[in-house]
Amino acid sequence: MSRPTCSDTYPPRVDFTKTPLAYGLRAVPRILRELVVDEVVVRRRALNSLAVYLVNPLHVQESLDRGVMRVLYERLKETDYLVRERTTACLQLFSRSTRGCEAILLDDIVNILRKRIDDIEEPVRINSYNTFLNLSGELKGAFEITNYDLVSIFVEKLWTEIPIVKKVLLSILHHIMEYADIRRDVLTTPAMIYFTSYLQSEDVEIREGAARCTGDLAVEILGKTQANGCGTVEILTDLIMKEPMDLPTMAPISYALMMCLIDIEARYRALKRSGEILGRVITLARHPALEVALNAIKIATIMAESPEGRKYYMENFAAVADFQKLPDPDLKRVAETLVAVIMSKP
Repeated sequence: MSRPTCSDTYPPRVDFTKTPLAYGLRAVPRILRELVVDEVVVRRRALNSLAVYLVNPLHVQESLDRGVMRVLYERLKETDYLVRERTTACLQLFSRSTRGCEAILLDDIVNILRKRIDDIEEPVRINSYNTFLNLSGELKGAFEITNYDLVSIFVEKLWTEIPIVKKVLLSILHHIMEYADIRRDVLTTPAMIYFTSYLQSEDVEIREGAARCTGDLAVEILGKTQANGCGTVEILTDLIMKEPMDLPTMAPISYALMMCLIDIEARYRALKRSGEILGRVITLARHPALEVALNAIKIATIMAESPEGRKYYMENFAAVADFQKLPDPDLKRVAETLVAVIMSKP
């Protein structure tokens, strides 16, 4: 006959890798107790529980207040692969919130996490890179990546890592290159060579990420010079001529080309590669995506500063003048600038 009291032991034949969760105020203390026991299976299930618990962002602050981050710091050093994999998964969940990012930075987790990007196991590396991706979205996180000399490491990993990690790395570099000081650090690496190579990738996401990073780096004068030396302008010209207009890559490609063409040498490189680029940007100015249309008109404005560009647009002035009738105010403004450049005396 059953008794009304609850037993304090598990029933037989329980799968210890799938722990039941404690609830309320007892959830985190129980997880913390299990994270420090000697049995590796118990530590694994505790990390599973923590990952499930952290899916709710409201639980992040409670976990931080009870010192979970310090325990995870030790678990990152584990020799057991599954413990490392689940620890990095928990850190990735923490890094989705601002408070979690701050805790990772304050508790010096970055110092040990940087070693996990060389882990032999792919899931551990992927989780680590995704954590860095979330950190790079914060100002402190971006500069902490620089302080630990991770910029050059990320650039080198861009060449050797698996495709899924390359996409994450391109996103990380895009985030941190929002800051001029970090862009200058990236310029000391062979990043432009790698970006140029990946512009020709068959993977649309990698191509999109490479174009976005190329545009970020070309903001700097040295970046424009490197783009001329790496053949980046020619590849971007080919892409803007041939890339299907409905792909999401068109916006970053047009932006990257626009930033490169600010350099006079790049304009003539583009014209030499394809004289039809002048007509192509007129077509792209009618693109349904506002960013692509804006970039196309800006490219036309830059090219109109050269004698060849001015001559072409004077011959097709009716099509160019129609841009001033576009409904969007931003498009009208840049179109008016284009007309003013064309009509100005050389």
